[in-house]
Amino acid sequence: DLGAQGMFVINCGLSCEGRNGDFWPDDKIPELIQDALDACEYALGPVDSKWGSLRAQAGHPEPLPLQYVEIGNENHGPKYEALYPRFAAALKKAYPQLTLIADVHIDGSEMHDQHFYVAPPFFLQNFGRYDQAPRRDDSGRPMPRVYVGEFAVNREVGSGNLTAALSEAVFMMGMEKNSDLVTMCSYAPLFFNVNRLDWPVNM
Repeated sequence: DLGAQGMFVINCGLSCEGRNGDFWPDDKIPELIQDALDACEYALGPVDSKWGSLRAQAGHPEPLPLQYVEIGNENHGPKYEALYPRFAAALKKAYPQLTLIADVHIDGSEMHDQHFYVAPPFFLQNFGRYDQAPRRDDSGRPMPRVYVGEFAVNREVGSGNLTAALSEAVFMMGMEKNSDLVTMCSYAPLFFNVNRLDWPVNM
């Protein structure tokens, strides 16, 4: 309905590290890789494929506009760095047209996701955050692009105020002036259930 490209965040076997740090055993990871491939087939596969036929039965014979797949959410550290290449290799082999997003800067990744939940001074002080960020590595290869997937002033502003809005706007201008590197951003959360407003600053 929005005419937007689709993005799907897959489970890579690690829970959000900010919650409990649980993870799947290594011998179960192939099941999650297959789940990710099945989901992409549902979105992109032909109508005579297993999952593409189910999409067609649901009333959408044309492929869905899936363009981005993020491998995990708020995952970092050695376990994530070991898992990311396994998922990325399988997804790229099956769907080379997809843009894959990592939760951290990993060698070979196309894009990485950054999250910021802060008080206003942080965004004001980080207007120039991306100005001097390298665009190429030491060997001349392009650096992964940046997706600021979650950002909001959610501290020291009650349910939101002009200071919060202005500091977010300043940070957004800093991203925009570096749009060769920061190619996507999204306020988080933009949409919220009005019956469960856990965070008072949500739009």
